[in-house]
Amino acid sequence: MSLAARRIRQGPQWSGVTLIDKPSVWQRRVLGSLLRLKQLPQSWDSYGSPQLQYGAEAAAAELIASLAVLEPPLPHVAPVPGGGVQFEWEYRDKSLEIEVQPDGSMEYLVVTETGEAGEGPIAQKHTQVPLLIRWLTASHDRPNR
Repeated sequence: MSLAARRIRQGPQWSGVTLIDKPSVWQRRVLGSLLRLKQLPQSWDSYGSPQLQYGAEAAAAELIASLAVLEPPLPHVAPVPGGGVQFEWEYRDKSLEIEVQPDGSMEYLVVTETGEAGEGPIAQKHTQVPLLIRWLTASHDRPNR
């Protein structure tokens, strides 16, 4: 069995290692996007924004791992001012954004086919995030929270 290790780095020391058993193509691509954000310089937006913060990086990596079994459409992964990261999906006529804050907390925004929007905090990511992904890829309008 082959294992891939992803090391999380904080300062000059390693703070943890997460073992991933045969990461999927989806997971490798999204983790690659996240790691590219880690390479952004200080003030990457020319307004003084810090680099991707450890709390956001760790929570985003955990989010990616939890979504790997669902293999949703590939998200657009973008930095957020302040040191966070955002995952954006547009699928059919719906949109979903999950923003990971620098401290690792998460929020979502959905836009339905009719243009209605909903947003809120993600308090139970292992329950809420799969529901949001299922809403995105299903044919009905509103997400189950």
